[in-house]
Amino acid sequence: MRKQKIPNKTSEIEQTGLFGEVVYRSYRWDATYNSASYLNLLNTYSGHLNLDRITRTLFSMRSLN
Repeated sequence: MRKQKIPNKTSEIEQTGLFGEVVYRSYRWDATYNSASYLNLLNTYSGHLNLDRITRTLFSMRSLN
């Protein structure tokens, strides 16, 4: 399993003076997807949402094969 470091921006947020106490929390989880549910997930990402309808449909059809 690959460990990924998430940058902690707490000090930057505190320096603005716009917020009260800043608390940093990080929750890691893994998920397993079948083809259909993974394609549904991809369709929530902006890069896929920006594809035209035909390209998105073709991508989904090819990915299921």
